[in-house]
Amino acid sequence: MDIARIMGIAGVTLALGCDEHGREPIDLGTPRQLIYVTDDATAEKHGGSPGGEGLVHVFDLATLEHVGAFDGGEGIGEIHATPDGSLVWILASDEGTATLLDTTTYDVFELDVGVSPVHSYISADRSEIYVGNDGSADVSVISVADRAVSATILTGAGHHKMAVVTDGSGGAGGVYVSNIIDGTITPVGPDHAVRTNVPGVGPAPHGMDYAESTRRVYNCSGDVEHSIEVIATTDEVATAIDDRDTIVARIPLPARCSYLHVDEAGEYAYATVPSASLLVRVRLSDNALETFATDAGPDKFEIVGDRVYVAHTTSATVRVIDVTGVNPFVTISVGNALAPGATSGHRSVRFHANRLYVPNAYDGTVSVIDTTTNTVAATLTGMHAPVNVAIAGPGSGTTYPR
Repeated sequence: MDIARIMGIAGVTLALGCDEHGREPIDLGTPRQLIYVTDDATAEKHGGSPGGEGLVHVFDLATLEHVGAFDGGEGIGEIHATPDGSLVWILASDEGTATLLDTTTYDVFELDVGVSPVHSYISADRSEIYVGNDGSADVSVISVADRAVSATILTGAGHHKMAVVTDGSGGAGGVYVSNIIDGTITPVGPDHAVRTNVPGVGPAPHGMDYAESTRRVYNCSGDVEHSIEVIATTDEVATAIDDRDTIVARIPLPARCSYLHVDEAGEYAYATVPSASLLVRVRLSDNALETFATDAGPDKFEIVGDRVYVAHTTSATVRVIDVTGVNPFVTISVGNALAPGATSGHRSVRFHANRLYVPNAYDGTVSVIDTTTNTVAATLTGMHAPVNVAIAGPGSGTTYPR
């Protein structure tokens, strides 16, 4: 696999894009905590498209001042960081690349992956990054240590969401990959070996996550009951058959869920149900279901203690839901994710150190919410269509799934 390495020196310049596009190098300064925002400069809005590369805008975490911007590739989208904050990676779906930025040296590695990379996840032991390639029915595996693509795994066609699993003691256990076009879920071992697809999966599997507490995967299914499918990742001793890679339960919902995430303690799985304007919560010990009302178009969310911050697409709001029921919900006005009248789309949200970062793609801004007061403390400006946020630097970084 070809690797294009562009050297940068901490405190001097990050020379990304200056030769091809005439952009001046930017100085990121000494390595520290920074906010990285992917900006899809090709997004059509306000009557047209400006064309050009996607940008990564950089802001100082402490002051929120704009440091600069560098090219991140065409069709820029997801951005994440390793939990120790030493590495940021950026996906560019239109050019099939993943760009890695070392936040301690500002060295940059641009890697060719598959066709239309759209989602990415880090392995349980933090040694590998799995990149789901929407257009080539495969997953590219990036070695964090080598800064290189180490394997390509053929899985299935379509929009890849994944559930990263452990070996039962926190180590790498592989990944389950949803193939939305094929309507399948492919289990992949930590050795990158592909096992037989999970039987009986409903159409267009979508939002997924794994709970180490139950050693099960939870998947938003397109079956007739709009179920959350519960998939065993090991042979569960309570039954006589081998349960591994099979659906052991289905949890019916009022409508189909989209985004699903298990809390840090492994007690509950949460999921948004856009067509019903709901957040649902499943108690994993017995699969008991609760529902909470949201505004229109609930999408991604962050769980902060007993509160869930739900970002919406068709509403310019974030709803704060106290799942204990002690406090009433709070609605926080933010910017617009979609153009007026649009009925579908996505909005990400990112939590870090008592701040929630909410990209407003249509408005070209990012709302910064203080979660101690549940108010908008600042607004980051100067972007075209911001879509995702990561915070990284020596010491800590924001990653998914956790």
